[in-house]
Amino acid sequence: MKSTHLAFSLFVAASSLSIFCSAQSQKSRIRPVIPYEHAKLSAPPGMVYVPGGTTVIKYSQQATDSNCVKRVSLSSFFIDKCEVTNQQYRQFVYWVVDSLAITKYLKDDDKYFKDAKITDSALRVTTVRRINWSRVDHKSLFENPETRSKLTAMLDERGQIKKDSVLFTYSFLRAIGTNPKAKVGTYAYETVNVFPDEEIWAKDLTNAQTDILVENYFTSAPYDDYPVVGVTWSQARAFTFWRSMTNNAFSDVADYMKNYHLAFTLPSEAQWVYAAQQDMKGVNKMLESAEAPKEVAETKETAKDEKAGTAEKGKKTKPKKGGKKASADSAATAVTTPVDNASPVDANSSWTSSTSTTVDNSAELKKDTLAFYDPTLPDDKTSVPSDRKGLTANFKQDEGDYTGDGSPFTVPVMSYAPNDFGIYNMVGNVAEWCMDAYSPSTFAFVSDVNPVLLYDADSSDSDPMKRKVVRGGSFLSNAKALSPYSREFEMQNIAHCSIGFRCVMAAPEILTNATATRKKSASKKSK
Repeated sequence: MKSTHLAFSLFVAASSLSIFCSAQSQKSRIRPVIPYEHAKLSAPPGMVYVPGGTTVIKYSQQATDSNCVKRVSLSSFFIDKCEVTNQQYRQFVYWVVDSLAITKYLKDDDKYFKDAKITDSALRVTTVRRINWSRVDHKSLFENPETRSKLTAMLDERGQIKKDSVLFTYSFLRAIGTNPKAKVGTYAYETVNVFPDEEIWAKDLTNAQTDILVENYFTSAPYDDYPVVGVTWSQARAFTFWRSMTNNAFSDVADYMKNYHLAFTLPSEAQWVYAAQQDMKGVNKMLESAEAPKEVAETKETAKDEKAGTAEKGKKTKPKKGGKKASADSAATAVTTPVDNASPVDANSSWTSSTSTTVDNSAELKKDTLAFYDPTLPDDKTSVPSDRKGLTANFKQDEGDYTGDGSPFTVPVMSYAPNDFGIYNMVGNVAEWCMDAYSPSTFAFVSDVNPVLLYDADSSDSDPMKRKVVRGGSFLSNAKALSPYSREFEMQNIAHCSIGFRCVMAAPEILTNATATRKKSASKKSK
Protein backbone atom coordinates (compact mmCIF):
# COMPACT_ATOMS: atom_id res chain seq x y z
CA MET A 1 0.00 0.00 0.00
CA LYS A 2 2.85 2.33 0.93
CA SER A 3 4.70 1.49 -2.28
CA THR A 4 1.58 2.28 -4.33
CA HIS A 5 1.16 5.61 -2.57
CA LEU A 6 4.86 6.40 -3.11
CA ALA A 7 4.61 5.55 -6.81
CA PHE A 8 1.57 7.80 -7.20
CA SER A 9 3.36 10.66 -5.41
CA LEU A 10 6.36 10.29 -7.70
CA PHE A 11 4.06 10.35 -10.75
CA VAL A 12 2.37 13.55 -9.62
CA ALA A 13 5.72 15.16 -8.87
CA ALA A 14 7.11 14.15 -12.26
CA SER A 15 4.00 15.46 -14.04
CA SER A 16 4.22 18.79 -12.18
CA LEU A 17 7.91 19.11 -13.03
CA SER A 18 7.17 18.36 -16.68
CA ILE A 19 4.46 21.03 -16.82
CA PHE A 20 6.74 23.50 -15.01
CA CYS A 21 9.59 22.87 -17.45
CA SER A 22 7.21 23.20 -20.38
CA ALA A 23 5.97 26.52 -19.04
CA GLN A 24 9.55 27.69 -18.46
CA SER A 25 10.43 26.89 -22.07
CA GLN A 26 7.90 29.52 -23.12
CA LYS A 27 9.58 32.67 -21.92
CA SER A 28 7.31 35.24 -20.40
CA ARG A 29 7.48 38.56 -22.17
CA ILE A 30 5.73 41.88 -22.40
CA ARG A 31 5.95 43.34 -25.85
CA PRO A 32 5.79 47.00 -26.80
CA VAL A 33 2.68 48.10 -28.69
CA ILE A 34 3.43 48.46 -32.38
CA PRO A 35 0.60 49.86 -34.53
CA TYR A 36 -0.56 47.79 -37.47
CA GLU A 37 0.97 49.10 -40.68
CA HIS A 38 -0.89 48.29 -43.90
CA ALA A 39 -2.60 45.29 -42.27
CA LYS A 40 -5.86 44.39 -44.00
CA LEU A 41 -8.78 42.76 -42.28
CA SER A 42 -11.55 41.86 -44.67
CA ALA A 43 -15.10 41.62 -43.42
CA PRO A 44 -16.81 38.24 -43.59
CA PRO A 45 -18.67 37.63 -46.88
CA GLY A 46 -21.65 39.94 -47.30
CA MET A 47 -20.69 42.20 -44.39
CA VAL A 48 -18.99 45.57 -43.96
CA TYR A 49 -16.77 46.90 -41.21
CA VAL A 50 -18.13 49.66 -38.96
CA PRO A 51 -15.44 51.44 -36.91
CA GLY A 52 -16.14 52.11 -33.28
CA GLY A 53 -17.03 55.56 -32.06
CA THR A 54 -19.27 57.67 -29.87
CA THR A 55 -22.80 58.76 -30.64
CA VAL A 56 -26.13 59.78 -29.09
CA ILE A 57 -28.99 57.27 -29.05
CA LYS A 58 -32.64 58.19 -28.69
CA TYR A 59 -34.60 55.67 -26.60
CA SER A 60 -38.10 57.15 -26.82
CA GLN A 61 -41.00 56.89 -29.23
CA GLN A 62 -42.13 60.42 -28.39
CA ALA A 63 -40.81 63.08 -30.74
CA THR A 64 -40.91 65.76 -28.07
CA ASP A 65 -39.13 63.68 -25.41
CA SER A 66 -35.61 65.10 -25.07
CA ASN A 67 -34.87 63.28 -21.81
CA CYS A 68 -34.60 59.72 -23.18
CA VAL A 69 -31.29 60.22 -24.95
CA LYS A 70 -27.92 58.82 -24.00
CA ARG A 71 -24.40 59.37 -25.26
CA VAL A 72 -22.68 56.01 -25.69
CA SER A 73 -19.53 54.47 -27.13
CA LEU A 74 -19.41 51.37 -29.29
CA SER A 75 -16.55 49.10 -30.24
CA SER A 76 -16.00 48.12 -33.86
CA PHE A 77 -18.26 45.53 -35.46
CA PHE A 78 -19.23 43.94 -38.76
CA ILE A 79 -22.77 44.25 -40.08
CA ASP A 80 -24.57 42.72 -43.05
CA LYS A 81 -24.56 45.21 -45.87
CA CYS A 82 -28.02 43.93 -46.82
CA GLU A 83 -31.02 42.52 -45.05
CA VAL A 84 -31.17 38.70 -44.89
CA THR A 85 -32.76 37.49 -48.11
CA ASN A 86 -35.29 34.78 -48.92
CA GLN A 87 -32.53 32.72 -50.52
CA GLN A 88 -30.31 32.95 -47.43
CA TYR A 89 -33.12 32.02 -45.08
CA ARG A 90 -34.19 29.13 -47.34
CA GLN A 91 -30.70 27.68 -46.90
CA PHE A 92 -31.39 27.60 -43.17
CA VAL A 93 -34.81 25.99 -43.63
CA TYR A 94 -33.52 23.37 -46.08
CA TRP A 95 -30.58 22.55 -43.78
CA VAL A 96 -32.98 21.82 -40.93
CA VAL A 97 -35.33 19.83 -43.17
CA ASP A 98 -32.50 17.76 -44.65
CA SER A 99 -30.96 17.12 -41.23
CA LEU A 100 -34.30 15.82 -39.97
CA ALA A 101 -34.79 13.65 -43.07
CA ILE A 102 -31.32 12.07 -42.87
CA THR A 103 -31.06 11.50 -39.14
CA LYS A 104 -34.64 10.48 -38.37
CA TYR A 105 -35.91 8.75 -41.51
CA LEU A 106 -33.21 7.76 -44.04
CA LYS A 107 -30.53 6.72 -41.52
CA ASP A 108 -28.09 5.66 -44.26
CA ASP A 109 -24.84 5.86 -42.36
CA ASP A 110 -22.57 4.88 -45.25
CA LYS A 111 -24.11 7.30 -47.75
CA TYR A 112 -24.83 10.43 -45.75
CA PHE A 113 -22.33 10.41 -42.88
CA LYS A 114 -18.59 10.77 -42.43
CA ASP A 115 -16.06 10.80 -39.62
CA ALA A 116 -15.14 14.18 -38.24
CA LYS A 117 -12.58 15.12 -35.61
CA ILE A 118 -13.51 17.68 -33.00
CA THR A 119 -11.34 19.26 -30.31
CA ASP A 120 -12.81 20.18 -26.94
CA SER A 121 -11.72 22.91 -24.53
CA ALA A 122 -9.17 20.52 -22.97
CA LEU A 123 -7.59 20.00 -26.42
CA ARG A 124 -8.80 16.40 -26.53
CA VAL A 125 -9.54 15.14 -30.03
CA THR A 126 -12.61 12.97 -30.51
CA THR A 127 -13.90 11.31 -33.67
CA VAL A 128 -17.65 11.67 -34.27
CA ARG A 129 -20.06 10.99 -37.10
CA ARG A 130 -21.35 14.04 -38.95
CA ILE A 131 -23.57 14.55 -42.00
CA ASN A 132 -21.54 14.65 -45.21
CA TRP A 133 -23.22 17.66 -46.79
CA SER A 134 -21.34 17.19 -50.05
CA ARG A 135 -23.58 14.17 -50.68
CA VAL A 136 -26.84 15.88 -49.73
CA ASP A 137 -29.09 17.53 -52.30
CA HIS A 138 -32.37 18.88 -50.96
CA LYS A 139 -34.20 18.57 -54.27
CA SER A 140 -33.17 14.98 -54.96
CA LEU A 141 -34.07 13.87 -51.43
CA PHE A 142 -37.72 14.67 -52.01
CA GLU A 143 -37.97 13.96 -55.75
CA ASN A 144 -36.10 10.67 -55.95
CA PRO A 145 -38.75 7.91 -55.60
CA GLU A 146 -36.43 5.74 -53.49
CA THR A 147 -35.76 8.35 -50.83
CA ARG A 148 -39.15 10.04 -51.07
CA SER A 149 -40.90 6.80 -50.12
CA LYS A 150 -39.02 6.83 -46.83
CA LEU A 151 -39.96 10.46 -46.13
CA THR A 152 -43.75 10.21 -46.42
CA ALA A 153 -44.10 10.92 -42.70
CA MET A 154 -42.66 14.40 -43.35
CA LEU A 155 -45.21 15.19 -46.09
CA ASP A 156 -48.83 16.31 -45.91
CA GLU A 157 -51.70 15.17 -48.11
CA ARG A 158 -50.59 17.56 -50.88
CA GLY A 159 -47.07 16.15 -50.88
CA GLN A 160 -45.64 19.28 -49.22
CA ILE A 161 -43.35 19.29 -46.21
CA LYS A 162 -45.24 19.53 -42.92
CA LYS A 163 -44.03 22.90 -41.74
CA ASP A 164 -45.15 22.48 -38.14
CA SER A 165 -42.79 19.54 -37.65
CA VAL A 166 -39.61 21.27 -38.84
CA LEU A 167 -38.09 22.35 -35.55
CA PHE A 168 -34.63 23.64 -34.68
CA THR A 169 -33.09 23.79 -31.21
CA TYR A 170 -30.40 26.37 -30.53
CA SER A 171 -28.52 27.59 -27.46
CA PHE A 172 -27.90 31.05 -26.08
CA LEU A 173 -26.43 32.66 -22.98
CA ARG A 174 -29.22 33.35 -20.57
CA ALA A 175 -29.83 36.92 -19.53
CA ILE A 176 -32.19 38.26 -16.88
CA GLY A 177 -35.62 36.64 -16.84
CA THR A 178 -38.49 35.62 -14.59
CA ASN A 179 -37.43 32.00 -14.21
CA PRO A 180 -35.75 31.77 -10.76
CA LYS A 181 -34.12 28.44 -11.66
CA ALA A 182 -32.32 29.88 -14.68
CA LYS A 183 -28.93 31.34 -13.84
CA VAL A 184 -27.67 34.37 -15.73
CA GLY A 185 -24.64 33.53 -17.85
CA THR A 186 -25.48 29.84 -18.30
CA TYR A 187 -26.51 28.33 -21.60
CA ALA A 188 -30.21 27.87 -22.25
CA TYR A 189 -31.99 26.15 -25.12
CA GLU A 190 -34.97 27.10 -27.22
CA THR A 191 -36.79 25.20 -29.96
CA VAL A 192 -38.45 27.10 -32.80
CA ASN A 193 -40.29 26.28 -35.99
CA VAL A 194 -38.00 27.60 -38.72
CA PHE A 195 -40.50 28.16 -41.55
CA PRO A 196 -41.54 31.79 -42.03
CA ASP A 197 -45.24 32.57 -42.13
CA GLU A 198 -45.85 32.65 -45.88
CA GLU A 199 -49.46 33.75 -45.38
CA ILE A 200 -48.36 36.84 -43.47
CA TRP A 201 -49.09 39.04 -46.50
CA ALA A 202 -52.78 38.15 -46.39
CA LYS A 203 -52.88 38.45 -42.59
CA ASP A 204 -51.28 41.91 -42.45
CA LEU A 205 -52.76 43.40 -45.61
CA THR A 206 -56.41 42.55 -45.17
CA ASN A 207 -58.85 43.24 -48.01
CA ALA A 208 -55.94 43.49 -50.47
CA GLN A 209 -54.90 41.25 -53.36
CA THR A 210 -51.74 39.56 -52.15
CA ASP A 211 -52.11 36.07 -53.65
CA ILE A 212 -48.97 36.35 -55.75
CA LEU A 213 -46.93 37.18 -52.65
CA VAL A 214 -48.48 34.44 -50.52
CA GLU A 215 -47.80 31.79 -53.16
CA ASN A 216 -44.40 32.93 -54.44
CA TYR A 217 -42.57 35.39 -52.19
CA PHE A 218 -40.53 32.97 -50.08
CA THR A 219 -40.16 30.03 -52.46
CA SER A 220 -39.86 31.43 -56.01
CA ALA A 221 -36.47 32.25 -57.54
CA PRO A 222 -37.46 35.77 -58.75
CA TYR A 223 -37.82 36.76 -55.09
CA ASP A 224 -34.47 35.29 -54.01
CA ASP A 225 -32.88 38.70 -53.41
CA TYR A 226 -35.84 40.20 -51.56
CA PRO A 227 -35.75 40.50 -47.75
CA VAL A 228 -37.22 37.58 -45.86
CA VAL A 229 -40.35 38.51 -43.89
CA GLY A 230 -42.83 36.65 -41.74
CA VAL A 231 -40.00 35.80 -39.34
CA THR A 232 -40.31 36.27 -35.58
CA TRP A 233 -37.56 37.60 -33.34
CA SER A 234 -36.95 34.09 -32.00
CA GLN A 235 -36.62 32.69 -35.53
CA ALA A 236 -34.20 35.46 -36.45
CA ARG A 237 -32.02 34.67 -33.44
CA ALA A 238 -32.11 30.96 -34.33
CA PHE A 239 -30.86 31.88 -37.81
CA THR A 240 -27.89 33.76 -36.33
CA PHE A 241 -26.97 30.67 -34.28
CA TRP A 242 -27.18 28.41 -37.33
CA ARG A 243 -25.14 30.86 -39.39
CA SER A 244 -22.44 30.91 -36.73
CA MET A 245 -22.45 27.12 -36.50
CA THR A 246 -22.20 26.46 -40.24
CA ASN A 247 -20.10 29.43 -41.32
CA ASN A 248 -17.52 29.72 -38.56
CA ALA A 249 -14.44 29.68 -40.82
CA PHE A 250 -13.70 32.55 -43.16
CA SER A 251 -11.06 31.91 -45.81
CA ASP A 252 -10.87 35.49 -47.01
CA VAL A 253 -9.95 37.25 -43.76
CA ALA A 254 -6.62 37.92 -42.09
CA ASP A 255 -5.03 34.84 -40.50
CA TYR A 256 -4.93 36.32 -37.00
CA MET A 257 -8.69 36.89 -37.08
CA LYS A 258 -9.13 33.10 -37.04
CA ASN A 259 -7.78 33.09 -33.48
CA TYR A 260 -10.97 34.79 -32.31
CA HIS A 261 -14.20 33.04 -31.46
CA LEU A 262 -16.66 35.17 -33.41
CA ALA A 263 -20.39 34.61 -33.75
CA PHE A 264 -23.28 36.20 -35.59
CA THR A 265 -26.02 37.89 -33.57
CA LEU A 266 -28.85 40.31 -34.09
CA PRO A 267 -27.60 43.90 -33.83
CA SER A 268 -28.02 45.68 -30.55
CA GLU A 269 -30.22 48.74 -30.73
CA ALA A 270 -27.16 50.96 -30.33
CA GLN A 271 -25.25 49.17 -33.09
CA TRP A 272 -28.20 49.47 -35.44
CA VAL A 273 -28.71 53.19 -34.78
CA TYR A 274 -24.99 53.92 -35.06
CA ALA A 275 -24.78 52.18 -38.44
CA ALA A 276 -28.02 53.76 -39.68
CA GLN A 277 -27.16 57.33 -38.72
CA GLN A 278 -24.95 57.60 -41.79
CA ASP A 279 -28.21 57.75 -43.76
CA MET A 280 -28.87 61.15 -42.18
CA LYS A 281 -25.66 62.78 -43.41
CA GLY A 282 -25.70 65.24 -46.29
CA VAL A 283 -29.03 66.94 -45.87
CA ASN A 284 -28.50 68.68 -49.20
CA LYS A 285 -28.99 65.27 -50.84
CA MET A 286 -32.26 64.59 -49.11
CA LEU A 287 -35.71 65.11 -50.50
CA GLU A 288 -38.05 66.49 -47.89
CA SER A 289 -41.77 67.10 -47.89
CA ALA A 290 -43.45 70.43 -48.68
CA GLU A 291 -40.85 72.57 -46.91
CA ALA A 292 -37.85 70.69 -48.28
CA PRO A 293 -37.24 72.22 -51.72
CA LYS A 294 -36.52 75.65 -50.26
CA GLU A 295 -34.02 74.28 -47.71
CA VAL A 296 -32.31 72.06 -50.26
CA ALA A 297 -32.12 74.93 -52.73
CA GLU A 298 -30.52 77.18 -50.12
CA THR A 299 -27.97 74.48 -49.30
CA LYS A 300 -27.06 74.02 -52.96
CA GLU A 301 -26.84 77.78 -53.48
CA THR A 302 -24.44 78.10 -50.55
CA ALA A 303 -22.29 75.31 -51.92
CA LYS A 304 -22.25 77.02 -55.35
CA ASP A 305 -21.16 80.32 -53.83
CA GLU A 306 -18.37 78.64 -51.88
CA LYS A 307 -17.10 76.92 -55.00
CA ALA A 308 -17.11 80.23 -56.89
CA GLY A 309 -15.13 81.81 -54.10
CA THR A 310 -17.71 84.35 -53.04
CA ALA A 311 -16.33 85.73 -49.81
CA GLU A 312 -19.51 86.74 -48.07
CA LYS A 313 -21.81 83.90 -49.07
CA GLY A 314 -19.10 81.29 -48.89
CA LYS A 315 -18.61 81.61 -45.15
CA LYS A 316 -20.05 78.81 -43.05
CA THR A 317 -22.36 79.80 -40.24
CA LYS A 318 -21.40 78.17 -36.96
CA PRO A 319 -24.35 76.74 -35.06
CA LYS A 320 -25.06 78.36 -31.74
CA LYS A 321 -24.39 76.08 -28.83
CA GLY A 322 -27.60 75.10 -27.13
CA GLY A 323 -29.73 76.51 -29.95
CA LYS A 324 -32.92 74.54 -30.38
CA LYS A 325 -33.41 75.39 -34.04
CA ALA A 326 -30.36 73.53 -35.25
CA SER A 327 -30.29 72.56 -38.90
CA ALA A 328 -30.68 68.94 -39.92
CA ASP A 329 -27.05 68.95 -41.03
CA SER A 330 -25.78 70.07 -37.63
CA ALA A 331 -27.97 67.50 -35.90
CA ALA A 332 -26.56 64.78 -38.10
CA THR A 333 -23.05 65.94 -37.31
CA ALA A 334 -23.78 65.93 -33.61
CA VAL A 335 -25.15 62.43 -33.48
CA THR A 336 -22.81 60.65 -35.89
CA THR A 337 -19.09 60.04 -35.91
CA PRO A 338 -17.64 60.28 -39.41
CA VAL A 339 -15.18 57.89 -40.96
CA ASP A 340 -11.86 59.68 -41.30
CA ASN A 341 -11.96 60.77 -44.94
CA ALA A 342 -12.29 57.18 -46.05
CA SER A 343 -14.51 55.99 -48.84
CA PRO A 344 -16.85 53.05 -48.17
CA VAL A 345 -14.46 50.79 -50.05
CA ASP A 346 -11.43 51.95 -48.07
CA ALA A 347 -13.26 51.70 -44.77
CA ASN A 348 -14.35 48.13 -45.41
CA SER A 349 -11.31 46.64 -47.11
CA SER A 350 -8.36 47.48 -44.89
CA TRP A 351 -7.15 48.68 -41.53
CA THR A 352 -3.96 50.72 -41.46
CA SER A 353 -2.43 52.60 -38.57
CA SER A 354 -1.58 55.67 -40.61
CA THR A 355 -5.09 56.07 -42.04
CA SER A 356 -7.04 54.08 -39.52
CA THR A 357 -10.80 54.03 -39.97
CA THR A 358 -11.29 53.87 -36.21
CA VAL A 359 -13.18 57.02 -35.38
CA ASP A 360 -11.25 59.82 -33.67
CA ASN A 361 -13.97 62.06 -32.33
CA SER A 362 -12.10 63.63 -29.43
CA ALA A 363 -12.64 67.11 -30.87
CA GLU A 364 -16.36 66.54 -31.22
CA LEU A 365 -16.62 65.29 -27.67
CA LYS A 366 -15.36 68.63 -26.41
CA LYS A 367 -18.67 70.04 -27.54
CA ASP A 368 -21.86 69.39 -25.68
CA THR A 369 -23.36 66.83 -27.99
CA LEU A 370 -26.70 66.84 -26.27
CA ALA A 371 -26.97 70.60 -26.71
CA PHE A 372 -26.95 70.16 -30.49
CA TYR A 373 -29.32 67.22 -30.40
CA ASP A 374 -32.90 68.08 -31.18
CA PRO A 375 -34.96 64.86 -30.89
CA THR A 376 -37.93 66.42 -32.66
CA LEU A 377 -35.94 67.15 -35.80
CA PRO A 378 -35.84 63.70 -37.44
CA ASP A 379 -39.51 63.07 -36.66
CA ASP A 380 -40.93 66.44 -37.62
CA LYS A 381 -38.72 66.89 -40.68
CA THR A 382 -39.94 64.21 -43.04
CA SER A 383 -36.59 63.92 -44.78
CA VAL A 384 -36.06 61.03 -47.17
CA PRO A 385 -32.74 60.14 -48.84
CA SER A 386 -32.60 60.77 -52.59
CA ASP A 387 -30.15 61.18 -55.41
CA ARG A 388 -30.31 62.37 -59.02
CA LYS A 389 -32.21 59.25 -60.04
CA GLY A 390 -34.93 59.73 -57.41
CA LEU A 391 -35.78 58.36 -54.00
CA THR A 392 -33.32 56.00 -52.28
CA ALA A 393 -35.67 54.45 -49.75
CA ASN A 394 -38.76 52.25 -49.96
CA PHE A 395 -41.65 53.76 -47.99
CA LYS A 396 -45.21 55.09 -48.18
CA GLN A 397 -44.93 58.52 -49.80
CA ASP A 398 -48.50 59.63 -49.09
CA GLU A 399 -51.91 58.23 -48.37
CA GLY A 400 -52.36 55.47 -50.96
CA ASP A 401 -49.07 56.35 -52.67
CA TYR A 402 -46.55 53.50 -52.47
CA THR A 403 -45.05 53.40 -55.97
CA GLY A 404 -42.93 56.55 -56.18
CA ASP A 405 -39.92 54.57 -54.93
CA GLY A 406 -40.27 51.86 -57.59
CA SER A 407 -42.47 49.25 -55.89
CA PRO A 408 -45.66 49.08 -53.80
CA PHE A 409 -44.16 46.31 -51.66
CA THR A 410 -40.60 45.28 -50.78
CA VAL A 411 -37.68 45.71 -53.18
CA PRO A 412 -34.44 43.67 -53.61
CA VAL A 413 -32.03 44.21 -50.73
CA MET A 414 -29.39 45.97 -52.85
CA SER A 415 -31.81 48.52 -54.27
CA TYR A 416 -30.86 52.21 -54.21
CA ALA A 417 -27.52 53.51 -52.93
CA PRO A 418 -25.69 52.44 -49.74
CA ASN A 419 -24.93 54.80 -46.89
CA ASP A 420 -21.43 55.98 -45.99
CA PHE A 421 -20.62 52.66 -44.33
CA GLY A 422 -21.65 50.77 -47.47
CA ILE A 423 -24.91 49.46 -45.95
CA TYR A 424 -28.12 49.20 -47.98
CA ASN A 425 -31.67 50.01 -46.87
CA MET A 426 -31.07 50.72 -43.20
CA VAL A 427 -34.26 52.75 -43.37
CA GLY A 428 -37.30 51.69 -45.35
CA ASN A 429 -38.01 48.46 -47.26
CA VAL A 430 -38.48 46.34 -44.11
CA ALA A 431 -38.12 47.30 -40.47
CA GLU A 432 -35.53 45.23 -38.62
CA TRP A 433 -35.39 43.24 -35.42
CA CYS A 434 -32.83 44.33 -32.81
CA MET A 435 -31.44 42.20 -30.01
CA ASP A 436 -32.77 44.48 -27.25
CA ALA A 437 -35.81 44.01 -25.11
CA TYR A 438 -38.08 47.04 -25.40
CA SER A 439 -38.50 49.45 -22.51
CA PRO A 440 -39.36 53.16 -22.50
CA SER A 441 -36.68 53.51 -19.80
CA THR A 442 -33.87 51.73 -21.64
CA PHE A 443 -31.60 54.77 -21.37
CA ALA A 444 -31.66 54.47 -17.57
CA PHE A 445 -30.74 50.78 -17.52
CA VAL A 446 -28.09 50.25 -20.17
CA SER A 447 -24.36 50.89 -19.96
CA ASP A 448 -22.78 53.81 -21.79
CA VAL A 449 -20.35 51.46 -23.58
CA ASN A 450 -21.69 48.79 -25.95
CA PRO A 451 -25.19 49.14 -24.45
CA VAL A 452 -27.81 46.42 -24.87
CA LEU A 453 -30.91 45.57 -22.84
CA LEU A 454 -31.35 41.80 -22.63
CA TYR A 455 -34.33 40.00 -21.17
CA ASP A 456 -35.27 36.36 -21.76
CA ALA A 457 -39.03 36.20 -21.67
CA ASP A 458 -40.61 32.81 -21.06
CA SER A 459 -43.96 31.67 -22.43
CA SER A 460 -45.51 32.47 -19.06
CA ASP A 461 -44.44 36.12 -19.18
CA SER A 462 -46.94 38.84 -19.99
CA ASP A 463 -46.92 40.43 -23.44
CA PRO A 464 -45.10 43.62 -22.37
CA MET A 465 -42.17 41.47 -21.19
CA LYS A 466 -41.94 39.84 -24.63
CA ARG A 467 -41.47 43.10 -26.50
CA LYS A 468 -38.38 43.47 -28.68
CA VAL A 469 -37.10 46.59 -30.39
CA VAL A 470 -37.84 47.19 -34.08
CA ARG A 471 -36.06 49.95 -35.97
CA GLY A 472 -35.93 51.48 -39.44
CA GLY A 473 -39.44 51.75 -40.86
CA SER A 474 -40.71 49.76 -43.86
CA PHE A 475 -42.53 50.02 -47.17
CA LEU A 476 -45.70 50.52 -45.12
CA SER A 477 -44.25 53.40 -43.10
CA ASN A 478 -44.62 57.09 -43.83
CA ALA A 479 -41.63 59.40 -44.15
CA LYS A 480 -41.59 60.27 -40.44
CA ALA A 481 -40.68 56.68 -39.62
CA LEU A 482 -37.66 56.78 -41.97
CA SER A 483 -35.30 57.94 -39.30
CA PRO A 484 -32.64 56.11 -37.30
CA TYR A 485 -34.34 57.60 -34.23
CA SER A 486 -37.76 56.13 -34.98
CA ARG A 487 -38.38 53.39 -32.42
CA GLU A 488 -41.05 50.68 -32.41
CA PHE A 489 -41.55 47.28 -30.81
CA GLU A 490 -43.20 43.93 -31.42
CA MET A 491 -43.62 40.73 -29.41
CA GLN A 492 -40.82 38.24 -29.90
CA ASN A 493 -43.20 35.56 -31.17
CA ILE A 494 -45.10 37.75 -33.65
CA ALA A 495 -44.16 38.09 -37.33
CA HIS A 496 -45.13 40.70 -39.93
CA CYS A 497 -44.76 41.21 -43.67
CA SER A 498 -42.94 44.47 -42.91
CA ILE A 499 -40.27 43.16 -40.51
CA GLY A 500 -37.01 41.47 -41.48
CA PHE A 501 -33.53 41.46 -39.98
CA ARG A 502 -29.79 41.52 -40.57
CA CYS A 503 -26.83 40.14 -38.61
CA VAL A 504 -23.80 41.63 -36.89
CA MET A 505 -20.52 40.24 -35.61
CA ALA A 506 -18.07 41.76 -33.14
CA ALA A 507 -14.82 42.94 -34.74
CA PRO A 508 -11.37 42.84 -33.14
CA GLU A 509 -10.11 46.24 -32.14
CA ILE A 510 -6.97 47.33 -33.98
CA LEU A 511 -3.95 48.99 -32.45
CA THR A 512 -3.34 52.45 -33.86
CA ASN A 513 -0.80 55.18 -33.26
CA ALA A 514 -2.90 56.36 -30.31
CA THR A 515 -1.94 53.25 -28.32
CA ALA A 516 1.64 52.84 -29.59
CA THR A 517 4.44 52.52 -27.06
CA ARG A 518 6.50 55.72 -27.19
CA LYS A 519 9.05 57.69 -25.27
CA LYS A 520 7.87 60.03 -22.59
CA SER A 521 7.45 63.47 -24.05
CA ALA A 522 8.91 66.49 -22.35
CA SER A 523 6.39 68.19 -20.10
CA LYS A 524 5.28 71.66 -21.03
CA LYS A 525 6.75 74.40 -18.90
CA SER A 526 4.16 76.11 -16.82
CA LYS A 527 3.77 79.74 -17.59
